[in-house]
Amino acid sequence: MTSQGESNRPGDSNSESDEVPQFHSATALAPADAEAGVIEKAYSSVDDDKGTTPVITFPEGGARGWATAAGAAGVLFCTFGYINTFGFYQEYYQTHQLSGESPSAISWIGSLQGFFIFSGSLVGGPLFDRYGEKALWPPAFIYVLSIFMTSISMKYWHFILAQGVVGGVSMGMTMAPAMAAVPQYFNKNRGAAMGATVAGSSVGGVILPIMLGKMLNGNALSFGWAVRVVGFLMLAILGVSCLCIKARLPPRKGTFFLPGAFKDLQYVALVAAGFLMVFGFFGPFVYLPVYAVKHGMSKLLASYVLSILNAASFFGRVVPGILADKVGRYNTLFVGGVASGILIFCWPLITTNAGIIVLATLFGFFSGTIISGLMVCLASCASDPRAIGTYIGMGLTLAGVAVLVGPPINGALLTEYSGFHEISWLMGTMIMAGAVSVVLAKWLGGGGICARSDNPVLTTNMDENPALVQEARNRPASSIPVVLIHDGGGTIFGYYLLGELHPARELWAIYNPDHDSAKPYPLTMEEMARSYIQLIETSGIRGPIYLGGWSLGGLLSVVIANEISKSTTPVSFSLAGLLLIESPFYRPKRECPPVRTVDLSHLPVYINNCLSSCMIMLEEWSMPTTGPEGWLPPAVLIRSTERMKAAPGESGELPARVDLCRDDKILGWAHMGQEFIIGTIDVESNHYNIFAIDKIEEITWAINRALQKLDSSRD
Repeated sequence: MTSQGESNRPGDSNSESDEVPQFHSATALAPADAEAGVIEKAYSSVDDDKGTTPVITFPEGGARGWATAAGAAGVLFCTFGYINTFGFYQEYYQTHQLSGESPSAISWIGSLQGFFIFSGSLVGGPLFDRYGEKALWPPAFIYVLSIFMTSISMKYWHFILAQGVVGGVSMGMTMAPAMAAVPQYFNKNRGAAMGATVAGSSVGGVILPIMLGKMLNGNALSFGWAVRVVGFLMLAILGVSCLCIKARLPPRKGTFFLPGAFKDLQYVALVAAGFLMVFGFFGPFVYLPVYAVKHGMSKLLASYVLSILNAASFFGRVVPGILADKVGRYNTLFVGGVASGILIFCWPLITTNAGIIVLATLFGFFSGTIISGLMVCLASCASDPRAIGTYIGMGLTLAGVAVLVGPPINGALLTEYSGFHEISWLMGTMIMAGAVSVVLAKWLGGGGICARSDNPVLTTNMDENPALVQEARNRPASSIPVVLIHDGGGTIFGYYLLGELHPARELWAIYNPDHDSAKPYPLTMEEMARSYIQLIETSGIRGPIYLGGWSLGGLLSVVIANEISKSTTPVSFSLAGLLLIESPFYRPKRECPPVRTVDLSHLPVYINNCLSSCMIMLEEWSMPTTGPEGWLPPAVLIRSTERMKAAPGESGELPARVDLCRDDKILGWAHMGQEFIIGTIDVESNHYNIFAIDKIEEITWAINRALQKLDSSRD
């Protein structure tokens, strides 16, 4: 029995649905123009005053993208690369200006610097989200000023203020915007791009200790002029770097911080992993030169240990970054953490010059994944790319606490026990605990702990599983998963834009890259339906499911239901209902009255190409008829209320092909021979813009309402 169409909208006072879907992140992959190679990403509006979200594209680099990455690498050279040299300062201060202070007291300078470079991101990240690259210039200037202040420092509190506090805060407020800019240009290659960017800190960690060692240990310059030379170098590099970095996205409006992020347990687990791993991460950077000198290495060679460590970390940030996009970002971060923990446990057992150099090389490589991997994972938690800076800043702040307390605790252990065994046990244990927390974060994100990849990946051919578009968190036992089939171009980009489905449901989508704009699809609709039945079975989906899709996807779901009802071979799943999203009953060209050409000039080229391919396949095909004795599961129809506009010069009297049944509440489905549509829901759109960004909240609401109807039909 057919019900009247619903037209209630989210927020209407008479809306039957009490639950307005929560907008969340979405990645939309569509086969764009082959030459452009564009990946489109639509994102939700987090705390946006207007609640609207534009469509953006990820060029995966481009001239401006790589210029931004290069500029960010320059910023990392000057900030994180500089802090990586504090081991040199620690050893120098102990024998010169601050020889009267304990190692633990001196380490507080580096601890404060490290704490503020992380916690400064708490302010620098949101400032970038709001003001773009303009947020870089003031802290960059203050940072250079802090280096010159350090060059004239004489007393302990001078170094605490200039190098620790002012330098640390300004570095953090400069680094966070640089790191947040890069992900705006990259999506599928984000791990590689971020790895290459963070590798700039390794280059700084190689060059700067050598510079300082040559100028100070070689007695070429005084301490003041040696540090001022570094300051002039930073001034030049930061000036060029800040000019290269450009923000792509419009500024984020709303609250400055996003405390709601901590409701995401995956993000919380990842922040905890950052604290634990960073606690142990900085130990070798601070104490390895001291350890080397204590075991007989010359001061000049010991100054090269940090350079060797940072040189190895360059490759440890680039290579794992590339691998992370293939084998999983959480997986790569976990492996790097475990390997780093093992090496730190082995640290006190190595006493020769050659052994210390090998240790520095291996630790540099594996620990290189920690900072770059952590930032990539934190960025991936942001539900809005415009909030990446805030997510990174908030996540790094707790890691900054670890930098604040870690080196002084290690210094106190060194003073108390006059050895490095206790330090290595503490740091190794903390890094190992961080690696366990990474596994927990991956599990909380819905990915299998032993899964090969934790990155969102679409299927690349029909023999693979359908794509898991949304994972259901805290899914009720009665929640039935939804499987949506691709549109007429083989794409599923519309489904990736949807908000959360209530009650929490798994949302799967069948993507068929062989059904593209390059050639007509070789299979008939019935053959395609049978292949998708096998595809759903091989995906591991069991029990009842709701099946449907937009346009052609809805038609295919009906064909699949018909094929299952005719087959004598049992399948591993059952159809509990159908969801037809703007899928009018199809009538082949030979049965159609005259229709008008519609204006599709506003649509991307690839959509027009896909439509041509789809129409060739459907030219002679007809919908199956079941008759009253046949069987189809109950279905809910979501339909558009607006008609397509005529192309310029076309008569407005004839209907468009997709509008032939527009006046019919069930869009012509009575031709199936039985009443299986139990309800209709109207959406203010036309056939082609029903998944437009400004309508996503409405179509999400409509799909949730349709699923509620299907749920009710089972009671």
